[in-house]
Amino acid sequence: MRKIIMVLFILIGVIGTGYGVRAVQINAKYPILNNTEDIKKNVVLWQNRRGDVDPTLIKVEHLGNSNTYVAFFKNRTEEIGIAILKKGPNKNLRIHTTSYGKNDAAYYVQYYGVNTNKGNYGIIVGKDPTNKFSFIRAELIGDPFTYTVQVPKKDYFFFVNKLPKENGGKKSANLYLLNEKKQEINY
Repeated sequence: MRKIIMVLFILIGVIGTGYGVRAVQINAKYPILNNTEDIKKNVVLWQNRRGDVDPTLIKVEHLGNSNTYVAFFKNRTEEIGIAILKKGPNKNLRIHTTSYGKNDAAYYVQYYGVNTNKGNYGIIVGKDPTNKFSFIRAELIGDPFTYTVQVPKKDYFFFVNKLPKENGGKKSANLYLLNEKKQEINY
């Protein structure tokens, strides 16, 4: 009887240790608490590892009820970008990828395709301090799906659109800048 009890205690100890190690691994892989302040702190740390870009978090958006969040930011030279964050089994987040471009022109518009566990999203980010365009039309490359968004009269804008299921995670789109009559503008 004693041997059975000892074996059970050892077995419980091994299983408990295994769960503990797994929890530590998950917490190390997904260390960001799911709140704006912790996301902001970690996006700043992530971006600053590549040099002094000093990003400012503008907005965080959860993509539907998926495991994916998008953080919109700008750096000290007014370049805008996004950070894609994924939620782990511990409900915390990790930075999956970040991207920002050399957008030092009078205007800047960029499309990002994001795959989640609940479908695909198209994200348009940009800036137009001159207010020269009123709409943006996105045409997915190799796909007949298009959509148009109205641009607010603000320096920065961000649009998140859930894509139809049949789009299969299109990562790129042609973007067309349109005036208030929805006519294409050539810069």
